[in-house]
Amino acid sequence: MNATADYAAAAAALSKTLPAYVSFTETAHMKFDALTRVKTTTLVLRTSDGSIVKGEPIAFNPIVQTSTGNNILTNPLFKPHCYEPVGARPANLDGRPLEAIALRDRCRDDDSGFDTLYVDPVSHDAVAAIANALQKNVVLDLELRFVRAGAYVVPASLLAHAKGNGIMFWMDALVQTFYSNYGFSDRAPR
Repeated sequence: MNATADYAAAAAALSKTLPAYVSFTETAHMKFDALTRVKTTTLVLRTSDGSIVKGEPIAFNPIVQTSTGNNILTNPLFKPHCYEPVGARPANLDGRPLEAIALRDRCRDDDSGFDTLYVDPVSHDAVAAIANALQKNVVLDLELRFVRAGAYVVPASLLAHAKGNGIMFWMDALVQTFYSNYGFSDRAPR
């Protein structure tokens, strides 16, 4: 295992330029106290500017928010250029033998970023990025899973769990979002 080389290979696959348009299905389940919501939508994204040109993005995520809903492709949660590998070890995730690359965040001074990237030891495709952080009386767990869709490594799911402690003891929010049915095109949809 070579943390630097393996991370570089995974980062290159995650950073590969997508075609002009990407279509995908987004399904989200949110639970915040007694409030539960489930929604599925099909989106077409223009990658040049991150605009949704078809469909309505799901924007009820109280844990991870962006101004355009949760645009996981052009405004990704895991930004490979923000991390550097600091070590690697064999690991298992869901019974699958993988390589766990420990990360140091170069874009933030706090410990709120991703701390581990799991990669396939043969293809070096990213499988999952994990973050466990304490942010202002809230423990935040993020698990971003990836999948290969044709020539691209794209998000497959996002699990975000925020659990309060101290004065925020009452908070417990869970959001699971799944991304599927990817399609890639250089032409605008009709």
